[in-house]
Amino acid sequence: MKRIALLPDRPRPLLFAHRGCSSLAPENTMESFAKAREYGAPGIELDIHLCADGELLVCHDDHFRRTAGCDKSPESMTLEEIRELDVGSWFAPEYSGARVPLLQEVLEEFCPGMYIDIELKTRKTSADPLPEALAKLLARQNNTVRSALTVSSFNPIAIKRFKALEQTVPTAII
Repeated sequence: MKRIALLPDRPRPLLFAHRGCSSLAPENTMESFAKAREYGAPGIELDIHLCADGELLVCHDDHFRRTAGCDKSPESMTLEEIRELDVGSWFAPEYSGARVPLLQEVLEEFCPGMYIDIELKTRKTSADPLPEALAKLLARQNNTVRSALTVSSFNPIAIKRFKALEQTVPTAII
């Protein structure tokens, strides 16, 4: 398999705001990504899960306990249920009402102006729908957006499955 350079047209070193500007706004929210842009970060790292409806959500944990006081997992909830969660109040009162964004919303707002590291959050080794869902979403993006992305994961099997479906977006195993 041919290696694809990681964001070859971007200046080095590559700097990513981890989960957005998560020290100043609730992580993995539009507010956190906007803060990263405001402070001049050229890139953001974010985490994705699938909800029960098959939509790609931007959230880190396997459940919403820490950020929304909800013990349910993203995969067990519908998008409508997830949209009702407040994932900002835990961080600070001024972020009350912050919502879990869809990956598509983040791409529309921040790409290609910022480069984005999309981390696949999965422990599954087979029958995992996440790599395919991401490949399908990225296939609908234009080349300008696609050239500002990389996909990463701690799970090498998820990366291998994603690469089998999408060869033009660079990947990284964390």
